[in-house]
Amino acid sequence: GLIQFASFEYHQGMEEGLKLAALKERQDAVINATAKALSLEKAHAHAPEPVEGDDPDEEEPPPASPSLAEVDGHGAGSQPGNHSSPSLSARGRSSNETSGVAKRARGNGSSEGERKRQGGKDRKDPRPPCSLLTGVENASACVTRKGRTKAELDELKRLFDATRCKHPPTREIIMGVPLETLERIVKAKKTVITYGTQDWVKSKKRACKAATSKGAADTCLAMDESFMDGPFKAKNREILAKKRGGGLWLWKPYIINKTLATMNEGDYVVYHDAGAYLTGPVHPLMALMESGFHDPPLDGVLTFGVGFSQGRFCKRDTFIKQNCDTDVCHKAMQVDGYLSVWRKGPHAQRLIDMWLTDCQDFSILGDTPNKLQKPNLAGFKDHRHDQAILTNILSREGFGRDTSNG
Repeated sequence: GLIQFASFEYHQGMEEGLKLAALKERQDAVINATAKALSLEKAHAHAPEPVEGDDPDEEEPPPASPSLAEVDGHGAGSQPGNHSSPSLSARGRSSNETSGVAKRARGNGSSEGERKRQGGKDRKDPRPPCSLLTGVENASACVTRKGRTKAELDELKRLFDATRCKHPPTREIIMGVPLETLERIVKAKKTVITYGTQDWVKSKKRACKAATSKGAADTCLAMDESFMDGPFKAKNREILAKKRGGGLWLWKPYIINKTLATMNEGDYVVYHDAGAYLTGPVHPLMALMESGFHDPPLDGVLTFGVGFSQGRFCKRDTFIKQNCDTDVCHKAMQVDGYLSVWRKGPHAQRLIDMWLTDCQDFSILGDTPNKLQKPNLAGFKDHRHDQAILTNILSREGFGRDTSNG
């Protein structure tokens, strides 16, 4: 059905092997954690002000989900029949990721608080960090490093509004991200990029208009083949001549990498297909990425799943040549290339470098028949090029990704 996330709306196909038990486990974990946070707020209603400076190694209450775009067809970056939606339901979530709600792994900038000292000994402050989930800026209910005006809090609520997400656990993920982390996201530069040939001029114009208005992005770049450097085009002439995907989607890791090169450390790049556009602030996507919810951690790159295993959409030679011909790689949920978020930093650069390098190998990226004496896996339907390559890298390297939204 039609589901929504981080301001994007997409039509989602049925995912194989839905596990309702995982959904219930996640919902129960969120309810319990939220109840704990509320009871702590009541218990500490008259607690003294905390001493500023130190961080408590305390688990945080889980957060919630974002708001993103409507698909009116398949953009230049789209692969027909391959659009799933990132609505952080527990469907398709691995047991590690589901249990992550209870663990609340502390990610980038997600734990900032204070310790109280009594009798020369440190005592952990049991209160959660202040977030939109706590409702008010109250030092007796939560831990924060500074006070905020009502206007400042209202602006954070507007930018990180998660009410459009219809899945309660997803809303909790975003709403529970510490206020200090949200403020860091607001200060960072946010650039939206999309790509398409001359057939997609109107769609790209609409996408950029939405990105800088409703999406509250600082800038938007609508790119085409002229954005690629001459030497790159010459080196990859055979691939770029392919009509499918405007060159088998090779341009995608290229434009992400080239945009990151112009950014400062900590700034964000959001890629989405030309057939999509933002319907609300892009900020909740960054909050989800920085929430510390995922295990392994995302570490500055947020991707979503298609809802189907890699074995269905990756030819065997690609598995072999990427050193990923294993059960883990075969069964991993394939990444959906329609949307990704990148925070400039060492991890994002390492990943984009590997992705771009492998995509320039036609024997890995292309639809050519297998030559390495192994058949495609049972159930194989089609090779999905850039998506297949990125998925193998994430699986092989053990990098974090969001597979709950397939």
